[in-house]
Amino acid sequence: MNKARACYAVLLGALALALAACGPGAAPTPTPARGPAPGTPVALASPTVVPAAAAPTPTAAPSRPTLAPVASAPTPTPIKAGPRGSMTFAINSFGTEVFWPQGITAEAIIGQNMLEPLVRTMSPWRVEPAIASAWKVGEDGLTYDLTLRNDVYFHDGTKLTPEDVKFTLSFVDQYVGFSRIKGGNIVSTEAIGNHLVIRTKVPVPMMFDNYLGRIGVIPKAYVDKVGVAGFNKQPVGAGPFKFVKQVKAELVRIEAFEQHYRKVPHLKELTWMLVPEPTTRIAMLRTREADISFNELGLNLAELKRYGLRPISFGHPVQSVMFFNRPATKERPASRFDDARVRKALLYAMDREALLKALYSGYDDARPGAVFLVGRTLPSYSDRYPAYPHDPARARELLAAAGHAQGFEVDLLTTPEGRNSALAIASDWEKVGVKASVKMYESVALLGMWFGRRIPGDSIVLTSAYANGMPSLVYLDPAAQVSMFASKETEKLSFEGGAIVDPAKQEEWMRNALVPAMYDLMPVLPILEYPLGIFGVGPRVKSWTEFSIFSFSLETLVPGD
Repeated sequence: MNKARACYAVLLGALALALAACGPGAAPTPTPARGPAPGTPVALASPTVVPAAAAPTPTAAPSRPTLAPVASAPTPTPIKAGPRGSMTFAINSFGTEVFWPQGITAEAIIGQNMLEPLVRTMSPWRVEPAIASAWKVGEDGLTYDLTLRNDVYFHDGTKLTPEDVKFTLSFVDQYVGFSRIKGGNIVSTEAIGNHLVIRTKVPVPMMFDNYLGRIGVIPKAYVDKVGVAGFNKQPVGAGPFKFVKQVKAELVRIEAFEQHYRKVPHLKELTWMLVPEPTTRIAMLRTREADISFNELGLNLAELKRYGLRPISFGHPVQSVMFFNRPATKERPASRFDDARVRKALLYAMDREALLKALYSGYDDARPGAVFLVGRTLPSYSDRYPAYPHDPARARELLAAAGHAQGFEVDLLTTPEGRNSALAIASDWEKVGVKASVKMYESVALLGMWFGRRIPGDSIVLTSAYANGMPSLVYLDPAAQVSMFASKETEKLSFEGGAIVDPAKQEEWMRNALVPAMYDLMPVLPILEYPLGIFGVGPRVKSWTEFSIFSFSLETLVPGD
């Protein structure tokens, strides 16, 4: 097995990921149900209450990138024979199936193969040049000066200019996610020669890795001509692949863009197939109807090994987490989860080692989470803060001390991918008197409810989050649409940490302030740390040499002979 560790984010159901948007419309009403039979697709129009225990689909995960000036972008290695062959990628979700404005679910991963970003966030969470060949950050963290390449072309043959980048960023308030650069936080965007200068009201710790690394640049002239709707029917970008065909809820086909400035793909054509059922994806790999599948956790991983297929993963772990609905909002109506004793009791009640064995079949990159926002791979993490153990007796003591000796009832919201995790956890909680009704929502619907502040009642949400320290502070920002906890203590941490620009001082602050505070407060429960997901790889894939967190770097796929 390739242990090049997995990354975000992003097929979240949250992701991850990673991040702040609004979703219009009223929240769907959960409908009790017996739950699906094995192999039967889950109805996604409305949530389903299910009775008994796939790990939540996370967002990506990282260590903090360096934001110093960067050297020129690497020269692409020529491919002697040119792109060749075709492959099929069976994926568990297509997300919204809208490429623009930018989203954060699966449609963004597909779209990023066609829409080139300013920089690329690579596994294991490092920032590399792309359209921006170099950059400088002001000492106050409020100015970002990017030098743009002059040899980048869109798929329609027009040359990419700084005006196209400026135009792209003018859509930012319509994106799903991107809290810190929305709502007027970008003061100005200037195109000066081959430079783009961005000025902000507040420092943005995640500007490069999690914002500019996710935003694909679009051609202004083309969008002016066809409009956003026309663009989504026939997207044109500057990525290594260009659009061929889309059949909603079925497939998206892309092909190599042979004039790409950075990397001409080895592969001529790639078809994304929507295959929600894991058994079908594995069967397609075995029969060579598919060459890559995603996301293969738990029993799926065991099946890959059983049939001699290759499971691979990339990047640092992310965290599956539970956040508490009312304490996540800026308004903060009274909640039993305001009490840290209740939050900690729920964590002590979980048998997370058993959960790991059930979901990951011994996969050694998965482990219990210890500190929210701070993964174990970060330099700021310390062994002084081990994961809370499974201790039902301690859980009962804390519940009694908080006035809940008889337990309580609560709704636990998740996605179909999180079903098995949620049911296993609900079973553990019942042993200490907490009765959880597990309610499933399709990923996009749950994201819309979360970002639109429409989650009902004093409920709990099982989702995923980055665990990369400074950039992940957005989850503690009460103004962010991905806020997971809002209190005086956490709001202070969010803005205190976000104002630190120097990387060395950031590490020191995380080690001495953020980590102990998160461990003591447990504002959000870090359930497990694990890869974004596991890819099943069939025999026709000869090699896959690098991995971009947000596009999977499919241009580096090399087909076999």
